[in-house]
Amino acid sequence: MTNKHTLLYIFCFFLCVALTGCHRSSMPVDRNNIREWLSQDADSCLWYYTSHYTTLLKEKRYREIEQLYASVLRAMPERPKGGKNMNYLMGWVLTYYYNALMYQDKVDGSEFLTDSLLNSSHPYYAQVLRPELLAHSCKFYLAQNQMKEVDSIGHLFLSLPPTDDPRRDARTWHIMAYSLEFCSIDTKTPMQLMEHAVESCRKAEGKVGNEGEIYDYMGYLYWKNGEPEKAITAIQEAIDWYTVRPGIPGDGLIDCYNDLSQVYATLELYDKAIEANTLAVEASKKLDKWMLEEVYRLRAACFSNAGKKDSALFYIQEAIKATPKSAENYFNLLVRINRLDYYYAAYPDSIAGQLDECCRLLKDTTDIDPVAQNYLYAYYGMALLRTPGHEQEGVEQLERSFRNFQTSHFPEGIISVGDELIRAYIQTGIPDRILSIYSLYTETSDSLRHQARANAAIGANVRYETGRKEQENLILAAEVSLKQRTLIFTWLLVGLLFAILLVGGMYMRQRQRFLRQISNARLSQISGLLQAQQELKEKNESLLEMQEELRQSNGALFKAKQELSQHNASLTQELHTTSSRLNEVSSRLDAVSKQKVVTDLRMKISTQIFNSDKEAEFRRSFTAFYPDYIPALHRLNPDITRTDELIAMLIILELSSDEIGLTLGISRIGVNKARSRMRKRLGLASDAKLEDFLKGIWDSPYP
Repeated sequence: MTNKHTLLYIFCFFLCVALTGCHRSSMPVDRNNIREWLSQDADSCLWYYTSHYTTLLKEKRYREIEQLYASVLRAMPERPKGGKNMNYLMGWVLTYYYNALMYQDKVDGSEFLTDSLLNSSHPYYAQVLRPELLAHSCKFYLAQNQMKEVDSIGHLFLSLPPTDDPRRDARTWHIMAYSLEFCSIDTKTPMQLMEHAVESCRKAEGKVGNEGEIYDYMGYLYWKNGEPEKAITAIQEAIDWYTVRPGIPGDGLIDCYNDLSQVYATLELYDKAIEANTLAVEASKKLDKWMLEEVYRLRAACFSNAGKKDSALFYIQEAIKATPKSAENYFNLLVRINRLDYYYAAYPDSIAGQLDECCRLLKDTTDIDPVAQNYLYAYYGMALLRTPGHEQEGVEQLERSFRNFQTSHFPEGIISVGDELIRAYIQTGIPDRILSIYSLYTETSDSLRHQARANAAIGANVRYETGRKEQENLILAAEVSLKQRTLIFTWLLVGLLFAILLVGGMYMRQRQRFLRQISNARLSQISGLLQAQQELKEKNESLLEMQEELRQSNGALFKAKQELSQHNASLTQELHTTSSRLNEVSSRLDAVSKQKVVTDLRMKISTQIFNSDKEAEFRRSFTAFYPDYIPALHRLNPDITRTDELIAMLIILELSSDEIGLTLGISRIGVNKARSRMRKRLGLASDAKLEDFLKGIWDSPYP
């Protein structure tokens, strides 16, 4: 069982949430007035406030938890209105308050509130809630190592009769059993309390809220009382309880695996002990990193018992690394004492090197439990024996440890220290002193060997029973698997037959549909042929119309060509006349003036040509005869200009360069430059003729 001062009773709060959903009490308007709310409807008030615990805990708002539940405890009226749930929930309020203080390391004076409530004249606390107050007061004193107060409060608690609520009894008896067992070697009274607690759990039918803790601690006591088989059964029940409730916060599941590992180690089932500890490591990493220190410490013990000293030393080092700085001094000291043990076992020739560590640990032993303290005296003595000049002092430390173990009736310590003490007597030359411890040593050794043989027999039986159960589980699993396979085969067969019927039906339906589609397709084909014939007839008629239009267009184009020739002739005559005039004028002007006049006249001619309506008329006539020519030209190159269009149209009409120049009002050189630019735009090779290319466009089909 976890050897802590702080007891963490963290439990399944979804139970509270579920019960809250079923609770139909009306909420007061002013929820900030806790006293008034408790006076009117204590059940609903406590449900409301306890429902916040899980959220606050996950957010580590410990100070807020402390203040919240302290205020609830102080605000409780003398005669609150509520039923059994009120008293049950008040027990959880006390637990939440205790947890908040422990998480903040507020140990000193933590009992003040519970003691003040116990000693007050408050009828509710003095009469109704007295079991819970006594149990939690014990916890506070236990956290402070005030064992006399724990024992005194324990006697008061044992004088109380059971309550009328098994949920309360299960929780309070569990708390008190832990407190009394922790401060005493005797397990009789804690065993009786835990038996009552487990019985109350059964009566409560799963409504206690921390059954896993109770079953696990019962298993721990069985183990400590020398009943390992019962211990395994109880701890496994606790593990099963936690397994079906994965969302429970806290370290309960880790404790279960730790306890199970210790039981298996006692039975020398080290493989199972390490297996259980591995589960504890995994659970600790997921749920509670603070617990990792203790898990590693127990893991080191498993490997040490299995004879793997190097592994034991490794994991005790890991335990020291995992111990948080905020951990209680108890744990820091304990893991370092354990390290001395494993270091001695792994490196017996280097014991003297641990003398300084022993000296440091011995400076403050107030927070070390008696067993660990006695082992520390023994390790200190072993180190002194290997330090020249300090042998006698080493013997004294070993004797001190032996006497303490004898007084506390701790057989394991008597044997381990007795072995070292006998060797020390021989080493220091005082073998006659062996007789002073020999009878106790041999008696204890015989008892332990007897117990070891009994444990080995129990372990063998456990291993046999475990193997038998595993074999039965395998057989059962095989039977279940066979039934599942048979069922699957049957369903597959039924499914196959159904699929065959379904596919057959679909095939017939599809075939009918296919035949119907073929028939419809043939009808559609015939209709299509008739429609195509009609369309062909219409196209023939349209073709005849187009031929007639083409004939008319050819006539118009021929006429336009004639008019263009006449126009060119007129332009030629006009050009001759203008040139004569130009020659006459140029003789009278200087070279600069002459050039300007010529340019103006030519621009006048060009302007007349390009702005004339005859161009538009010519384009209309040409387009009527060659409707797709200009668009095809632009598809070759969208950058084709207006001049390029005109030159291309005139080339198609087989006009020469001179005729084109006269038509467009440009010189032959200008025509050649325009033709050169058109060739570049159309991407023509140097050996390709522009006329052939343009006529090829005319001859090619363009959509």
